Amino acid sequence: MELYEQFKLDEAWDSPHNAPLAKKMPDAFRSPDSPAGSDKTRFRVFEGQWKDKSPTTIFPAGNPVSMRNITDGTSNTVMVVEVGPDKAVEWTKPGGLNLDQPKEEFGTAARGIPVLMGDGSTRCFKRDIDNATWTALIGPDDRTVINWRDIEINHSTLSPKQSQILNHLKQIAVALFNYHDTFQRFPPADKHLVDGKSNLSWRVHLLPFLDQKKLYDQFHLDEPWDSIHNKTLLDQMPDLYQFNPQGKPGVTQVMTFSGKNTPFPGGLGPRLRDITDGTSNTIFFVIAAPDKAVPWSKPEDLAFDSANPVKALGNLSTPAFVVVMMDGSIRSAPVNLPAKTLSNLIQPDDGNIINVDLPTYKPR
Repeated sequence: MELYEQFKLDEAWDSPHNAPLAKKMPDAFRSPDSPAGSDKTRFRVFEGQWKDKSPTTIFPAGNPVSMRNITDGTSNTVMVVEVGPDKAVEWTKPGGLNLDQPKEEFGTAARGIPVLMGDGSTRCFKRDIDNATWTALIGPDDRTVINWRDIEINHSTLSPKQSQILNHLKQIAVALFNYHDTFQRFPPADKHLVDGKSNLSWRVHLLPFLDQKKLYDQFHLDEPWDSIHNKTLLDQMPDLYQFNPQGKPGVTQVMTFSGKNTPFPGGLGPRLRDITDGTSNTIFFVIAAPDKAVPWSKPEDLAFDSANPVKALGNLSTPAFVVVMMDGSIRSAPVNLPAKTLSNLIQPDDGNIINVDLPTYKPR
């Protein structure tokens, strides 16, 4: 927030006050091969418009898009693209790419166009696909779903399985943020509580934000997770909740820490403004050991013990475990991390900002 608060929002991007702030472009907006000190970004969006109450892109002029407008599915809709160096712009300058001829907007890009999809997954699409296909990929509500697997280039150093694991983690994180955008808090929101308690896990309530609304609509929200009806849906757990190839059907290791002094103490879910230690300093969710797996629809997570927080993760067989921070970054936390350090990373508002460099997670 510190840099953001330096901008005068009622002035143009190139006003005498705002213009010098362009030199402070965050590294997140810089491509790996961008010149050092550049204030121009190659990460661009397509700017569209509203036509018959439908947006032509995720970023139409005027009113913003909501999740219900992305009827083609977030995993099928392009949100951000990386253009060639000749199409880079000052990162503070408003505006976007022209949707009329998408191919012309990429500039002198390489043979592949890196894209960020609406679900948070990253892809690289072929440079030479036609304008009609690009328009369909960019349009969130055109009722045209492209099989992007036919146009994808895989030049990652990760195996397809490793890429899938990372994308699943990103999709869960993005879904949590989209839930927050809709309900102004992370799950569960008030409408998802019955007598102050949740009948179903937060994983279930994320389904509409994971392109799984049809499955979500099958749940009886006013019944417990193990009611006669709801138990029949256990075997329909989405693949992105399964991180153990040998795991039992319908159980997951995707869990939050829960209880007093955690982001999820019980009852209503937290709001971003409740995370006063900073989202990059607070753990969102983790991948626990197989012995801690629970039925995915059961409202059960990891009980937090500040004296020995790693114990809740179960019998970990690796020297590190996966943590997704509340800023969406995916990290690897060593099992032997001091209990106090891990405890501080779990607590969202204890005032202890931990200076620990958790490495970026790379799947095995």
